[in-house]
Amino acid sequence: MRAVIFTTMVLYLISNLSCSSSASGDCKKFRQGRFAYHDRKGSREFIFLRNDSTQTETEQPSGLSSEWKIAWENDCTYTLTLLKSDYGNIQNTGNPPSYTFEIIAATDSYYVLKKEFNLFESGFVDTIWKIR
Repeated sequence: MRAVIFTTMVLYLISNLSCSSSASGDCKKFRQGRFAYHDRKGSREFIFLRNDSTQTETEQPSGLSSEWKIAWENDCTYTLTLLKSDYGNIQNTGNPPSYTFEIIAATDSYYVLKKEFNLFESGFVDTIWKIR
C-alpha cells in the first residue's frame, strides 16, 4: 500500500510540473533531430526521426515504421496524428489516431513527456532520448 501511495505522489508531482520560461526554451531543441524510445512494458525500441512537422518512428529491429504529422501547440506541447503505418491494422479507419504529449522536463540528452488518455485508457510518463 505504501508503494502505491508513494508512486501516486510521485506521479502527481511530475504531472503538476509545467514548462516554465526556462524549460520552454529547452523544449524547442526537441522539435528536430533523432531520438530513441525504449518501451518499458517490453523489449521494443523505436528510433524517431523528427523535423518540425513530421515524425517517422521505426521499430527496432523489425524495421516496421509509422509516419506522424506534428502540430506544436506551444513550445512544450505537441500532437501527433497518424499519416501512414506499416502496421496496417490502424490505417484506413477514416479517423486517424491522434495523441497529445507535454514535455514536462528536459536536459541536453533527453526529455520527459506526459500523456493523459481518456477514462478507458491510462496515461503515462516516459523518457525520450536524443541521439547525437
